[in-house]
Amino acid sequence: MKKLRIAALIDAWLPFCGGGQVHVRETTKILKKKYNCDIVIFHGFGGNVMLRAFWNFLVIPQVLMKYFRKPFNLIHAHAYSAGFSGKILSLILNIPIVFTVHGANSLDLGKKGPKAWLENIILTKIKYDCQISVARSFLKHKNVNENIRVIPNGADVRKLKIKYKKSKTQIKNKKIKLLFIGRLEEIKGVDILLKALGKVKDKLPKFELRIVGEGSQKKGLEKLMHRLDLCKQVKFLGRKIGQKLTEEYQEADLFVLPSRSEGQPLTLLEAWAAGLPVLATSVGDNPRMVIEGKNGFLVKAGNVGSLSRGLLKAFKKRKQWKKIGQRGYNLVGKKYTWDKTAEKIYKVYKNHVH
Repeated sequence: MKKLRIAALIDAWLPFCGGGQVHVRETTKILKKKYNCDIVIFHGFGGNVMLRAFWNFLVIPQVLMKYFRKPFNLIHAHAYSAGFSGKILSLILNIPIVFTVHGANSLDLGKKGPKAWLENIILTKIKYDCQISVARSFLKHKNVNENIRVIPNGADVRKLKIKYKKSKTQIKNKKIKLLFIGRLEEIKGVDILLKALGKVKDKLPKFELRIVGEGSQKKGLEKLMHRLDLCKQVKFLGRKIGQKLTEEYQEADLFVLPSRSEGQPLTLLEAWAAGLPVLATSVGDNPRMVIEGKNGFLVKAGNVGSLSRGLLKAFKKRKQWKKIGQRGYNLVGKKYTWDKTAEKIYKVYKNHVH
């Protein structure tokens, strides 16, 4: 097969770690190994918004210098602002550009202001040779791009899955571990989760909520935890990666994703890949994946009462959590693996390189 040389652009990178970063890392490994692609990743400095914007001007000469030493066949830009610099490079070099949308939070929530305006332009007003969205829910937005492919995220079931011994929820006097993994920002709804737990904590058996992640809302969430008298039940664990993150999935009993907005959340797939039942808000592609009572539970976004009721309902069915988690695991293994994601991306590359 012809070796394709791809310039992959993403405006934030490690130590910032979101779904887009994991997506690029995992698919790049497979595209290199299985499909013989030569992929050069050009990335920003971190998660800071101003640094990400500044990087878009710095990356243009970087790509040009690499190109003139050894040409690229295609540009693949990811996640928001890289679509801007990627389009400029595509015009300068006269090569195709593929742009992957990893989420459209401002569009989904109808937000206003400069940031939302820029997001709208980059996601729906710039013409790309092909646009990929990880979530089908993105298709509802008015868009100048007609060539849009939906290619979902994946998860590694081989790495995350554990063999069930005796269900931990059946062990007498053992705390049930709830798990949240994500950025501690308003969009992720951790404040809603804390308020919901504060409302029903006396109606639940012993539990512990483990919060993995960092973000600008951390101090405010810690204050809320104190105000709701949840200090004994809630632990803020900071950012975890690699094996330590895998262990959090493997040791949990129920994964909770209380987001106000999502595309196709990677953490949901990872939780299922670890065999966990999930409790998620009905946003983005969640309703397409979560079947109520079968592989998880759905609640309204931004609604404390709905999440409270959802927690009580999930806990009532905790003897079924093993079966519910297994159904999620089966779904990921069948439809949402990184191998399947990479295969579909490679087909897009082949269709746009002449």
